[in-house]
Amino acid sequence: MAKTKPYPELRTQIVNKANVIIQKARYSLPLSHQKIILFLIANVKPTDDEFKTLTLRIQDFCRFCGIQVSGKNYADLKAAMKKVADQSFYVEEDGVEKLVRWLDMVHIHHGEGTVELRIHPEMRPYLLHLNANFTHYELVWISRFRSRYSPRLYELLKSYHYRKREKYEREFDVEELKKAIGAEGYERWINFRQKALDPSVADINQFSDMLVSYTPVKRGRKICGVKFTMSTKADRALYKLRRDTEAALGIDPDQLIMFNYLVPAEPGEDASGPSQVEVAQWEDEA
Repeated sequence: MAKTKPYPELRTQIVNKANVIIQKARYSLPLSHQKIILFLIANVKPTDDEFKTLTLRIQDFCRFCGIQVSGKNYADLKAAMKKVADQSFYVEEDGVEKLVRWLDMVHIHHGEGTVELRIHPEMRPYLLHLNANFTHYELVWISRFRSRYSPRLYELLKSYHYRKREKYEREFDVEELKKAIGAEGYERWINFRQKALDPSVADINQFSDMLVSYTPVKRGRKICGVKFTMSTKADRALYKLRRDTEAALGIDPDQLIMFNYLVPAEPGEDASGPSQVEVAQWEDEA
């Protein structure tokens, strides 16, 4: 069996997804299930030709999903992984609706406290060898989200925020936005705003690397769209937020090297994050 990965590597894990599965896939999952999927994707090597079997510690799943490690929660996680494995959904691409699913294999080793998983081969075009039209972000930025709609909205906005050092605006039809984040159940604008939109924007602003605001777009008296403004937080704020997140996850920040705090460049973008001197200074002030 493959060697398990230690949990302290998580904050250097990157989620890579094709934009079509972010913008066009239609599915609704509880927050814990979404975190399981993103945890797995972040452990995939995007340069692989096929998905390899991943061996991960169950306690890492529990910690990342924000649950205590116990017999009952092991059972809860087992049930959650079954639901993820049973989940299928459509992706619309080039006029074709493709039915795909997340997982191909789940093997739980109770005595070792590990689980072996493999992502379904049908996901290969959306997760491997992505050279264009894809989004990547650090797993750590979604780890403290509290709303089930937050990861979907974060990914959606991130997929249109091409250059993280620049401010972007993007307008969505309100009904299409509901579908994109799995919130079609809220027919009235006030319910959608209070139950899905506002909690997600609050999560993104508090826990992620982005700053987001929005303005309802009206036609007459009816709200027909939502216009978002997106930007990236300053390097110093990101450094402090990362340390706060690590502390909340029970990770010792002293285990990390300073290079883990440098902001990765977007594909095709020159690295322009903080210097080693700046990070060292922030370390002294922490």
